[in-house]
Amino acid sequence: MSAILERVMAELQPVIAAAQAQIQLPPHWPAAAVMPWIETIWTNYISNAIKYGENRPILWWARR
Repeated sequence: MSAILERVMAELQPVIAAAQAQIQLPPHWPAAAVMPWIETIWTNYISNAIKYGENRPILWWARR
């Protein structure tokens, strides 16, 4: 999951920088799945959060 999110963050870097978004991800992800699908899901999730969020959005995940 970390490798997927690294690719997603690299792909979205121009959008993240333009929105001055802050994104904090957890260091470890206990998940396994079909990687291309998961990458698409994360790309959509992060880009939508930036696109439809407030100015200078802050995205973070807390472990429960």
